[in-house]
Amino acid sequence: MQTTLYREHHRTIRDLVSRMPQGAVPPAEGHVRPVLVKLTCLIEEHHKLGDDRLYPAMLANPDPDVRATAEALQAEMGGFAEAFERFSARWIAPHAIAADPDGFARDWAGIRSALAGRLEREDRDLLVLMDRVGHAR
Repeated sequence: MQTTLYREHHRTIRDLVSRMPQGAVPPAEGHVRPVLVKLTCLIEEHHKLGDDRLYPAMLANPDPDVRATAEALQAEMGGFAEAFERFSARWIAPHAIAADPDGFARDWAGIRSALAGRLEREDRDLLVLMDRVGHAR
């Protein structure tokens, strides 16, 4: 496992987020939906990688600080993963965004903010910790 892959995921997620509507501009479903599909697939892949590889390795680490950090971040991720799953399920369907662009914009603003915070925390705490303890192999 390498932090390179996680960092690449983060860069790609940020790029996809930058292609999504920002602010009060009504979203154009033809533009937003394909980006949302890609973003959803990548976030699902990223979560699976963490659940299958990263967290088990870190939770088995003999250092209690590593385990505590991994436990806290894993618990946090569960909440974000559930919120993103609900968001995606609601808005990825054809015509959903066009039927309620204001609702989409409102929901997206919340997800975008939570996602930005999550990526920042992973970059600052998790990936640095992975490099330090050697789980980045």
